[in-house]
Amino acid sequence: MQTMKNYLKIAFILTSVLFTSMASGQQVNVSGIITEAANGEELPGVSVVVKGTTLGTVSDINGSYSIMASTDDLLVFSFIGYEIMEAPVPSSGRLDITLESTIFNMEEVVVIGYGTMKKSDLTGAVSSVTSGDLTAAPVSGIGEALQGRASGLQVINAGKPGDNVTMKIRGLGTINDSDPLVVID
Repeated sequence: MQTMKNYLKIAFILTSVLFTSMASGQQVNVSGIITEAANGEELPGVSVVVKGTTLGTVSDINGSYSIMASTDDLLVFSFIGYEIMEAPVPSSGRLDITLESTIFNMEEVVVIGYGTMKKSDLTGAVSSVTSGDLTAAPVSGIGEALQGRASGLQVINAGKPGDNVTMKIRGLGTINDSDPLVVID
């Protein structure tokens, strides 16, 4: 009889723990619209990530998003030029977000093709060549177009038709002889 009572106690405790964990961590399909605080316009391309995971999505052209998350999770909303915002997952599943723009002092920030950095944190050289510079002269390839337009860039052409050009920054003795990152936008 005593063992039966022990089994019932254990079953009751396990059932209580199971229901408590299910209630606190329910999966919810969270959806909503992300807007800009200044004018109320929808923001497309906002990154929505469940904090601490790689689970995420991006808002569509109308600023709408949808993501599965647990009610215990936090959602992180980020977009270049806007404050990062964190919000808990609501049990209702509806979460509309308004993002505040970040005002950059252009003396302190360098905007590069793949992000932004403080000027004091930038350790390398960043050069920019505009499309007007590239189309100013008739050239047969991107190597010829960049030659002489970015300081420290050396363009080496093998001279064979169809052969790729090699680009080096600060000459052939560059540390670990790495190629530059070229972003075409």
